[in-house]
Amino acid sequence: MAAQRWRVSRRVRLADVDAVDETGYGLGWDLETVALAGEQTRVVGHDGKVMGGMLASLMTFHERGIVVSVTSNISFADTFALALRFAQAFAEQARSSMER
Repeated sequence: MAAQRWRVSRRVRLADVDAVDETGYGLGWDLETVALAGEQTRVVGHDGKVMGGMLASLMTFHERGIVVSVTSNISFADTFALALRFAQAFAEQARSSMER
C-alpha cells in the first residue's frame, strides 16, 4: 500500500498548474523566481507565520537540486531571508566547483 501512494505522489508536478504564474501560489506552495548565483531560478516553498513573524521556511530549488529548511523559535527571525541566504551559499559553492 505505501509503495502505491509513493508512485502516485511522484506524478504530481506543482509547476504544471496554469494559474500558478498569475497568482504566485499553488496548492499551499509559494512559487517564485529568485536570483541564485547570478541566475534566475524557480523556487517552490512554504512559510510558517505566527504573530506577525516567520517561524519556518521550506524552499526547494528543483533546477539546482537544493532544498533548504529553516525553523526558529523567535517570531522576528526572517526565516525566508535566511533560507534564501543558505541556498545562495550552496549555489555559489556548486558554481565555483564547476568552474574548476
